[in-house]
Amino acid sequence: MSHDAAPRGYYRDLVVTLTIKEIKVRYKRTFLGYAWSLLNPIVYAVTYWIAFKAILNVKIEGYFVFLLCGLFPWQWLSSSLQSAPGSFVTNASLIKKIAFPRHLVVLSTIITEGLHFLLCIPVLTVIMLLMGRGGPHWSWLAGIPLLLLLQGSIAFGIALAIASCNVFFRDIERLLTLVMTVLFYMTPVIFEPKMVPPMFQPILAANPFAPLIVAWRHLFIDGFVDWSSLGTAAIAAVVSLVIGALTFRQMQWKFAEAL
Repeated sequence: MSHDAAPRGYYRDLVVTLTIKEIKVRYKRTFLGYAWSLLNPIVYAVTYWIAFKAILNVKIEGYFVFLLCGLFPWQWLSSSLQSAPGSFVTNASLIKKIAFPRHLVVLSTIITEGLHFLLCIPVLTVIMLLMGRGGPHWSWLAGIPLLLLLQGSIAFGIALAIASCNVFFRDIERLLTLVMTVLFYMTPVIFEPKMVPPMFQPILAANPFAPLIVAWRHLFIDGFVDWSSLGTAAIAAVVSLVIGALTFRQMQWKFAEAL
């Protein structure tokens, strides 16, 4: 079946199958399973709360919830991008044997991580209610789908470019770990944007992840859709998708030889 002739339902079923495969591989022989998606950001939140609130006395009200509202979406971004280098490499046998749109392998990873993030929202909501910091709001009905689409698009575009390049340059995986560490401290996950000195504000403005974290936090804690941040994120999404598509198109025809 050629790519053009394949019905849309075939691609949808393929994405579902690849997503289920990703989930099974990840949680194979693990005892806690999905709970790891919750434990990681919660442990980091406790650590940062102790370091910055209890010790350094950072002046941010409800700092623990503030941290979680940044760490949960960050985990989706970070996990998606750090999984990207292996997307094509680990599925080499599938790519060589079956004719299908290769980008669906990367898309399934983004969807898998997105599902983990969605499952974290109810837990985050309970914590917020217990601590008296926000809670479910009507704005979530519009804000969550929009932010899911924008964050998924940004992650997919960047991940597609990374996965394509890593087929030929395997050092990218190690380099990416360093890059994501630097990006974490350049993204307003553990601090507010207004805390950044003026000389570093241009760096923050150039970070495509910054408006996403700001928008999620406003939505969860303040209960409103930050249209300004969403507009910036939409531009970042378009740029990411274009770069990812061009990189993938330029390199995909050599995948079978390099894998």
